[in-house]
This record gives sequence, structure tokens and C-alpha cells, in this order.
Amino acid sequence: MLYQENVIRILTSVLVAHGVERVVACPGSRNAAIVNNFCEEGKVEVYPVTDERSAGFFAIGLSLATDRHPVAVCVTSGSALLNVAPAVAEAYYRHVPLIVVSADRPQEWIDQNVGQTMRQYGALEQYVRCSVNLLPARDDSDWYQGRLVNEAMLAANSGARGPVHINVPLPNPSEMTMGEADSFDRWCQPIALLEPDVCSSQVREQVILPFLTAARPMLVMGQMDLDEWMTPLLDRISERIVVISEPLTYGHARPFAGLMDSLAPSLRPDMVVYMGGSLVCRSVNTALAATDAVVWRVDADGDICTPFKNLHGIVKVSPETFLKQLAEDLVAKTPEEGPSSSPADGFIQAWNQAMDSYERGNTRSVDGSRLTSETLVRYFEEQLEDMDYSYQVHVANSSIVRQACRFASGHKVWCNRGVNGIEGSVSTAVGFAAATKDMVFLLTGDLSFFYDQNALWNRHLSGNLRIILINDHHGGIFQHVKGLEQCAHLDDVVAASHHTEARGICTQNDVGYLHAATLEEMYIGVVKLLTEASARPMLLEVDMSNQKSNTF
Repeated sequence: MLYQENVIRILTSVLVAHGVERVVACPGSRNAAIVNNFCEEGKVEVYPVTDERSAGFFAIGLSLATDRHPVAVCVTSGSALLNVAPAVAEAYYRHVPLIVVSADRPQEWIDQNVGQTMRQYGALEQYVRCSVNLLPARDDSDWYQGRLVNEAMLAANSGARGPVHINVPLPNPSEMTMGEADSFDRWCQPIALLEPDVCSSQVREQVILPFLTAARPMLVMGQMDLDEWMTPLLDRISERIVVISEPLTYGHARPFAGLMDSLAPSLRPDMVVYMGGSLVCRSVNTALAATDAVVWRVDADGDICTPFKNLHGIVKVSPETFLKQLAEDLVAKTPEEGPSSSPADGFIQAWNQAMDSYERGNTRSVDGSRLTSETLVRYFEEQLEDMDYSYQVHVANSSIVRQACRFASGHKVWCNRGVNGIEGSVSTAVGFAAATKDMVFLLTGDLSFFYDQNALWNRHLSGNLRIILINDHHGGIFQHVKGLEQCAHLDDVVAASHHTEARGICTQNDVGYLHAATLEEMYIGVVKLLTEASARPMLLEVDMSNQKSNTF
């Protein structure tokens, strides 16, 4: 009979899947359910050892005798964990994959004068390669529990190898249920780690070739900085594989956000290769989490990143290395007389048609007769296409970056999306402009601009910096967050309503100032900003206090 708590079953299954065949078990009631499931698992030999200090070194001996195979030592709650610390330190400096599994009391009882409770999570942090704290059982947390255990096991077994700590908060044994074994979730499967110096035959056989022969392949590219030589490679790849990306990564990206809100069956992938950081379109995560696609992550650091709640494996190479090999193999599979049919042709055609339709609807949704942020950004992009100088486009977070993902075309967009905060957008653009001769444009909302207004208090400003400030005198994005419409203080407190203008800031910092409050004035201001020569920066403030922006 097995204890049925999902967190225990996931823990046991993932450890076994990663090759743990030996577990040293110390006595206790809080860890009894974990020990029981190891004993019942059938593929694990359990060694009872009473003294935790001895148990840790006993486990090291088991590992050393089996060519440093991972060995787990399971202890109960309280000071039992501290007793394995000497063995953990030894394992750390000898690169022994010792897996310390500690049962713990629920978080609400820590530091409450309840017996056998102490701060267990992080107690061994100085001498482990990874420390994870699993969660109390919740119906929606299985994917996260599995990811954490996988993360610990990959840290123990890859690179230099070494000890890891998995802390498991559990209820009283009397509150747990028991039952027969049954089939379980995909998060009990091990996450593979391929870490060649270059794209080896292993990567090609397990990832690239299956990707090129998949019926519904999708390349998802979050924010990252790719060299210019990558653009033609991605253009070539996008002919045979659906590429989901935004202009923050790939200048030829096509808008797709609206398609993800309710992903049609014909558009669902069966294999996904994911690289880079986050995407502005958060519905990508939800849409892909609802599929059964095989997902591989490409990351030079071996980063375990699972926004789709699904990860088959990690390829530990740079995106550039992987994409170069992917393009080479794609060319090798294409006959000289021209591209032949592939299993993915129907999938690619379905996506192209869907994106064509979405782009047409995206254009029609903008009311060109009114001054809105959509009208402004689209007009700026249309005029920018006619400029014959080199330029870089920066945008602030919140509403503006979403508009950029809708309308930017043929160029990269820079944005501080690492954490997605409103601070620093102006300063980043100012610093960028100081290090390049290209024209640097910044599109920003009012809260982000005024928060970072000291960026213009800088002696390194010059005429290659041009700013468009969309000032609707509050945080416009909060008007589109579902649920906030019921907040009685939405406008004055949550959205930070204000009456600030940029004219005085520009005057004190010797920045050329333009103002627009109508559609016609905006057209004139954008053209001036794009074409007028100036030795000092220029800022166009578009006052939208009497306008209402469309949804996005």
C-alpha cells in the first residue's frame, strides 16, 4: 500500500526515474510516508540506519562504491536534518551526488513552539548545489512539485555533481490516505539534460531531427538578443517550422497574441522547442500548457524553465548554436530542386492563414479617425519604414510594449522585460543612445516616464535620442485588468491619476519639446521627431487626457 499524497508519489517517482536505486532511511514519524513509498516502490533498496550522522556517511559510501551513483538519505523533521550536515559538506567537496530528503512540518507551525519544528529549508544551503522546498499538496501544483524535484536531481547529477536538499512539508501521518498504485502524471517523468559543447549527434538525434519530421512543430522564442546574422537563418527556418516570437527577439516576427486566447485544434503543436526569456503575450503559456506537446528547452546555462507546465528535456547549448545546426539540417533535408512536401506543411499553412487573418483584423480594429495609443504607434511604425538612416526602437512596459508587439514591423524592439517593471525605461534608452550613432527612439507611457524623469538629468544626451510620451494621465493598462473595474479607487489610487506634464522637465534638461493633443497634431509631431535635425534630444508629448484607448 502506498501513501497517496501527490507530493510523495511525485518525489518517489522522479528520484527513481533519475536513477536513485538506494535510499538510506532514518527513523521518524513525519518521514514515514516517504520511507514507506520507497519500500513499496519495488526498484529501490532501502537501508535502515538509526543515527543520521552515520546515515549520511553511509550513503556516501554507497555512492562511491557504485561509481558515484545518486543515493538518497531520508530523515524526519527537526534537528535530524542538521545531523547529516557533516556528510553533506564532505559530499560537496568530493562531488558525491547525495540526495538529502527531509520531511518537514507545515509552514504554519514553524517557529510556533511546536515540537520538532525548525527552519529546515535552506539549513544546508552553503554546502548543496541545489535546495528546493516542495509545497503542501494542492490540486494544481503537481507540475511544480515535479519540476522542483527534477531541478534538484539535474543539479546533483550534472556538471561537477554534488549533494542537494529536498525539503518536504507534510501533514500528520493520521491525515494521509493510503491506496493501491495507479498511473500518474507526466511530471513523474525525468527531465533530460543534454549538455554537449556543440550540437552533437545526441542533440541532433533526440531533438533536431524529430523536430524537423514532426507533424506540428513550433519554435517559441522569448526575449533575447540575437546577432544580425541570425535573421536569414530564422527566415529560412520559419518556412518549414512555425515560429512564435515577438519583435523583442526577432525583427520579422508576426503578431499572434489573439490566436492564443483560444488556440484552435489545428494550431496546437505536437513538438515545441522553447528558448529565450518571457514573452509579452502571457496567453502563450496557458495555451501550450493545455497541449500534450513534447517540449524541449534550449538554454546555454541549462536553465529549467517551464512556463508551459511541461518540459521533456533541456539542451544545454546557446540558442545561436542550436538554430545554426537546425538551419543546416533543414537545408540538408531540402532537395536542390526546391523544397519538397513535409509532414508539417498543413500545420504551417494553417498558422500562416490564421496570422494573415489576425493581422487584417488587427489593422481594421484601429480607428484611424481618433487619437489613441493604437493610432499613434501604428502611424509611427508606418512612417519609420520610410526612414533611410539606422535606428533602434525602445519601448516602456505595460500598454506600450503590447502595442509594439502588434504593430512593429521589420525591426527589433528593445524593452526591459527581465522583470517587466516600469522603472528604468528612459534611463536604458538614454544609455543606449550614448553608446551608438544610430537614432534611438523611445515610446513610453506617462507613469514610466515620470517615474524615471531623472534619466534626462544627464550630461551625455545628444540629438540621436527621440522620445514619444503618451500621456493619458494615469496607468492606462489598469483599465484592462479584469476584476479591477469593481475597485472603487481604480482611477485615483490604483491607476495613479495625475496632472503632470513633461514641458518643464524638458526645459530644465535642454530637451526639445513638442506637444500634440489632436490627431493632426500627432501626425505632424511624429514626422518632426523622425526627420528634424537637432543637436539635442527631442520629446513629443501626446496628451490623451480627453481620449479613450481601445482594448488590446
